[in-house]
Amino acid sequence: MATTAAAPTRQHSMRQPGCLQILGSLSAHSWPDVQEAFRTWEHDVQPDWMWLPRENPEVQLADALSKEGDPHDWQLSQAAFQQLCSQLLPAGERCALGTAAWGQPTVDLFASAASHQADVFVSRYPSPGAAAADAFSLSWTADGLAALGGGRKPLAFIFAGPACDPGRIIAKICQDRCPCILVVPRWHKYWRGQLVGPHRRDSLDLGFHDQLYQPGALVPSDMLARWQEGAMRYPLIAFRLDWTDLP
Repeated sequence: MATTAAAPTRQHSMRQPGCLQILGSLSAHSWPDVQEAFRTWEHDVQPDWMWLPRENPEVQLADALSKEGDPHDWQLSQAAFQQLCSQLLPAGERCALGTAAWGQPTVDLFASAASHQADVFVSRYPSPGAAAADAFSLSWTADGLAALGGGRKPLAFIFAGPACDPGRIIAKICQDRCPCILVVPRWHKYWRGQLVGPHRRDSLDLGFHDQLYQPGALVPSDMLARWQEGAMRYPLIAFRLDWTDLP
């Protein structure tokens, strides 16, 4: 993917079927620009495509970026995920949120093509099937999530796995007042204070067992080795956060 974008080859022509779809998957926000560029190329410009060998520094850089791992690529077990979705809210919160249970997330903000729990997901890097890349560059407000999720009732799923920075994630959640199901390691850190208040509608201690979460295919090899040696295994706790009826 990166090689093609950096230096189109003889085998990758803009006129080949499916190429526009591949370019469109690079970023949801760049899709109109891709379409406009294609119309320009198609009707006003005849580009000269240049083939570059794999040894070319630009091609090597593109290849290196495409192979970089993703330390956020951890997946909560499907059983635990469904448990959270169906978890009943406290009686006093059901009327405020208009639902009896925590709910089914519409957007998975930290995922990959192989590990996403919601149909709409955001990956760390441009990825086939992803709605966008780099969650921190997006709006996590209710309106932003609704736009990303195709107009459905906004609810994000965020699994801050053992290699994530929960503090940065929680600061973004609070800044954007993000309606979400958040799963984090059960650490007593400074950021736990930001999870206290009326926006915390419920919580559930998931504890830990060997099948609770697993590394994804994009986890860097050194991190995977630590996991296989028994490290990076932490109890988890989940929170249902929402600012719907709050000033």
